Amino acid sequence: MSLLKNGLKVKSQSNIEYEIIKQMGHGGQGEIYLVRSGGKDHVLKIYFKEWATPVQKAILKELIEECDSPSPYFVWPYDFVEFPDIPSFGFIMRYVDLEKYWSLESKRFEEEGVNLFADLTYAILLVDSYFKIHMRALCYADISATNIYLKKDATSIIKILDTDNIIENGKAGLVGGTLPFKAPELLTGKTIYPTIDTDRYSLSIALFLLLFRNHPMNGKKHSRLPFVEAEQMMKLYGEEPVFIFDPDNEENRPDDPEADEQRQANILWAVYPDYIKNLMITSFTKGLKNPHGRVREITWRRALMKLRDSIVKCPECHTENFFNPSNGYVCTCWYCSHTIPPPPIMKITGPGFTRLVMLNAGGIICKGHLDNYYDLRKEIGKIEKTDKCKNFGLTNLSSTPWNYQIKEGNLKTSPPKSGICITDKIKIFFSKDVMGTFIT
Repeated sequence: MSLLKNGLKVKSQSNIEYEIIKQMGHGGQGEIYLVRSGGKDHVLKIYFKEWATPVQKAILKELIEECDSPSPYFVWPYDFVEFPDIPSFGFIMRYVDLEKYWSLESKRFEEEGVNLFADLTYAILLVDSYFKIHMRALCYADISATNIYLKKDATSIIKILDTDNIIENGKAGLVGGTLPFKAPELLTGKTIYPTIDTDRYSLSIALFLLLFRNHPMNGKKHSRLPFVEAEQMMKLYGEEPVFIFDPDNEENRPDDPEADEQRQANILWAVYPDYIKNLMITSFTKGLKNPHGRVREITWRRALMKLRDSIVKCPECHTENFFNPSNGYVCTCWYCSHTIPPPPIMKITGPGFTRLVMLNAGGIICKGHLDNYYDLRKEIGKIEKTDKCKNFGLTNLSSTPWNYQIKEGNLKTSPPKSGICITDKIKIFFSKDVMGTFIT
């Protein structure tokens, strides 16, 4: 039986009236309702009695009253609700149509094929969102595959739910994490409360699941379990974890031909370059025992952005590949073995960064290419194939003009909405400190 009836009207702490439209679902902590106010849809979460504790109430009110969302991708609580006839409370958050999203858990089973560019976009947004939480000395406490949602369209937008459990780093909360995502020290009891370090371990698992379609500990040790119970999961993930691609320990390799996730992990492990695989190895070997040695968000962001910018499509089968100029400009398609010709490349340099962006028709130069803040939402330029340009043209999508120079000629200006042909030895001055040059 639902805690709240359809049509019931409740007032929030900010004196806004919300009408209960329908129950949308329920979980371990409480029930979720679609509510409406002023013709606009919102979502209400009400806690079950056993979860409506003073500790949870204090956490929730602090998030609403003292914090705003550090990232647009968190579905953040913004209004508090108490119920005079029910010994509980809840909060209001914005409505998200989850039919348009995969959960991280469901994506690997529902999506047809692999979209490397989209996966890496999701990954960068995830890492950057948790980075912004951690910069405030806050701990998310329950990163898992069921509270991360990935939009199915070309925008690659993410939504992170269950933000009502976010706590100050190392402080007591009511949620300790989801078992397959928990850091070993939480599972074994060496650490009592989630921390930023345990968040980083859970984040690495989420990234591995996203990029390699499998849990990093689910190899032959997982396949050979006759049935999975809490005791076996404690050993697999907490007491005796072994990374499936540990270079020094092969006892948990993903070698079950009947397990699709393990088969995909093997294929994709061969596709990704060493600098990404080495970060995964660090996360799930040294990072198992040394919480302070885990890969930090800044390192993940830099590596994932570099990888996303290196994508080119095979002209034969159109499969996405990672092009590495340091390999002598030789790239062979991992899927069909066709030789991929060297793509035109834009080298972007600015204070403290250098980026190599493979130029593909329809590709976007975003604000995150021109600074150290990894904003992928604001589009600055679009790469287009036009009859006017021998290679590609770059359309100025920003609100400010760009200066550019061909070889040692005079400076010219490209106002907003105009384009520049990308030719050999061109220099584009996106700003006073950021310059792009063309590499053949």
